[in-house]
Formats: sequence, structure tokens, C-alpha cells
Amino acid sequence: MNDGEYYDEDYSYEETESEPQGSGNLVKDLRNQLKSKTKAEKELRERLATMESQYRQTALKDALRDAGVNEKVAKLVPSDIAPDKVGEWLEEYGDVLGVQKNATPEPTAPAQSQDPEVQAMQAMQMMTASGSAPTGDITEADLSSAPSKEAFWELLRRGGNTKL
Repeated sequence: MNDGEYYDEDYSYEETESEPQGSGNLVKDLRNQLKSKTKAEKELRERLATMESQYRQTALKDALRDAGVNEKVAKLVPSDIAPDKVGEWLEEYGDVLGVQKNATPEPTAPAQSQDPEVQAMQAMQMMTASGSAPTGDITEADLSSAPSKEAFWELLRRGGNTKL
């Protein structure tokens, strides 16, 4: 026997009658199982990649919508930017995309749940900001004949040219 060759003299490589029939297909069966498991794993990985991509696109669109930016910008966001970091990315590259942050928020319509005084003040601020006066005349008689404090503030909130 050479040093490079090794034979197990005690083991017989031939099938014997004591071995169950079909055991020679063991390797073949294991290879088939391995192929099927590999194929299933590949399919699962593809599904996972698809789902991750869909999740990222949805999360990006939601983040952009929340920031007041068109959702089409999601295709321009680099793949290494996480959806929760889109705000920082917009601050850095927003000028390139034409996205501008408003220094002052736009005035909104007063909510009905606020006090009439607050609503009247907001209406006056909106009138001052827009530079246009509301139409209609409010006379001193209208103000003095207001049946309640709320009615008085309602007159002021509706606006008009006061003739006092």
C-alpha cells in the first residue's frame, strides 16, 4: 500500500443482503432534498427582497407626504437613506428638488372649538397678512346692539368697515 492511498479493508463497499433495499439511493435522495430546500430558500429570499422593496417605497412615500413633498420624489431618494432619515435628506438636498421649508406657517381657518376672541384675533391677523379688508359695514349701532359677548366677537370676526 502506498502512503497516498488509504483503503478501509474492513468495510465492504458492496451491497449485502442484510442491508435494506434502496439504501443505495440515500445519496441521491439527499441531493434531491438539498435541491428542493435550496430552491425553496431562493424563492423565500426573492419574496423577502420584494417585500422589503415595497415596504421601503411605501415608507418613503409616507415620509415625503408627511413632509409636504410630492411622492414621486421617492424614486430620487438614494437607496442607502433609511425612510426615517428622509427629513434630514430633504433638508440637505431640498433646494435641488425645489422643496422649500416655510419660515412661517400659513394661516389656517380658525377652529370652531376656540374662543370667539381667539377666532376674531386670527381673522384680523389673516386680514393683515393678506392685505385685503373684508367687505361689508359694521356700524356702532351693530356693535352696541349685540345681544351677547359672543355675538359682538362674531361681528368683529366677520369683519367689515366699522363706522364708529
